Amino acid sequence: MFVALYFAQITDIHVLSNIARVFPEDIEQNVLACAQDIENLPVDFVLCTGDVALQGTEKELKKYLELAEKFPVPVYTLPGSHDVWNGPEPWEKLLGERNFAFETKGYKIVCLDVNKKTSEGRWVAELSPETEKWLVKELEGSEKTLVAVHPPPKEVNGVFLDQWRDTNPHKFLSILRKHNVIALITGHWHRNGEWTTQGVKVVNTGPLCGWQWTGIPPFHGYPVRPGYRIIKLENRTIKSFWRDLYCTTQVYITHINRKHTLGPRPQVKVIEVSNTVEVAAKAYSENSSIKEVLLKINDSEWIKMKKTWSDLWSEWTLKISIENIKDQVLKIIVKTETTSGEKAYDATIAVKIPASKIIKEKEILYELHSLS
Repeated sequence: MFVALYFAQITDIHVLSNIARVFPEDIEQNVLACAQDIENLPVDFVLCTGDVALQGTEKELKKYLELAEKFPVPVYTLPGSHDVWNGPEPWEKLLGERNFAFETKGYKIVCLDVNKKTSEGRWVAELSPETEKWLVKELEGSEKTLVAVHPPPKEVNGVFLDQWRDTNPHKFLSILRKHNVIALITGHWHRNGEWTTQGVKVVNTGPLCGWQWTGIPPFHGYPVRPGYRIIKLENRTIKSFWRDLYCTTQVYITHINRKHTLGPRPQVKVIEVSNTVEVAAKAYSENSSIKEVLLKINDSEWIKMKKTWSDLWSEWTLKISIENIKDQVLKIIVKTETTSGEKAYDATIAVKIPASKIIKEKEILYELHSLS
């Protein structure tokens, strides 16, 4: 019998940020609410995948460490680019090594700093020769391993996005694949996602700060629901759940036709579909049990989804034909009700087009302002 490991992932906190509508007191409240939420869960530790600060100052890092002490379990933290913005010295002084590993319950978690500032002042992700040598040594002989970095590698049409573009993601992923790493845990993009790149499963998590940057004035971003991820490992099986803060009952659509729907809301990835839709959802209740999860598309009747797995949260799925739906834009809604009568909803959008015209990895963001 395999021993299960539960842990929480937090990321992109940006303490003491005061940009546009982002206020330090709101971020601090999110961290404290997260710590309180975790008190009620059987997690063994918290993994923070970076960008705890904005400019990497000692003041910011000290504030983060002060907040990290509020968690009821150990917190392991790796740096993001904002944490070493003006050099690694403050981080190394206050938090120590930027590459480290630890073991618990037969699992190994390897944490890396792959942040690099180019001579032009641009931040990229790169596996340095020194870090590569250290990583290979840590992975040798380890059978059940997770690796964590801040920026996620994602390949679309042969090109890696964002910070891994034009560096060495192929080498990095080949090392993880060779050593049969269970998954790569990341942050940075302030959005949720799950995908496989060159044979490596990537789990990307949204921001605890509750903000998505755009860089467009005057607000430079828009608010999203703050939260964190609960992860369960059992042997080599990994399952996870995005936990929205400040709600006791939650349901959300994770995949349509096996493509992730993004999030945290209001972020939505529009999925292209043809004749059938297979919807996957997850549900959670803090105070009672999930009784059922129902689904509807546009003006159809509510249909019961099938429960496929249950633990701290439950997972649900339903595959239905949409051949008789004439609308091109499909609003897919799920709702759940608990045994105590609490209800929760989620929604996303799919576009119905002929199967021959579906474009792979096409991403469009929409904001859902209502579920009416």
